[in-house]
Amino acid sequence: MRAIKNNRVSLLIILFFTIAAGIIYFSIRPREFELDWRRDDAPDRYEVNDIMFIYITEADLAQKYLVDYSNSLLFYPREAYELLDDECRDMRFPTYESFDRYRTEQMQKGLFTMLVAKYGFATEQNKRSIKVTDTGGNTFRFIEDSLMNYRVVIE
Repeated sequence: MRAIKNNRVSLLIILFFTIAAGIIYFSIRPREFELDWRRDDAPDRYEVNDIMFIYITEADLAQKYLVDYSNSLLFYPREAYELLDDECRDMRFPTYESFDRYRTEQMQKGLFTMLVAKYGFATEQNKRSIKVTDTGGNTFRFIEDSLMNYRVVIE
């Protein structure tokens, strides 16, 4: 009987010290590692509706169109052929094979470069037209239907 009372007292003492240690730990520990997602300075805060404005100059746009179309010419010739304006395609390259011959000849001469030598903007048929000449002497006219949606005339 005495052994049971001693065990109860021992268990109560251990329980008391365990609860006291927990209270002391959680009340004294540093709070700098706790993340409060309601604060503005919380790390890696993600805003769903943030808008990032990017301003593109005319020179940047001319360079982007030239690089985009030059990549199509080099690596995706069928796509480059489809980007040609209907009049240019009918008059200059009636078949894909004639376009591919032109592309191959220009590549062998090393005339397709991706650097803008000069560019100009104009409006034709209520659409913006960008005339770009690269350093190889190739002249492309990009007729914008909308941003990054264009037709190409090879001059």
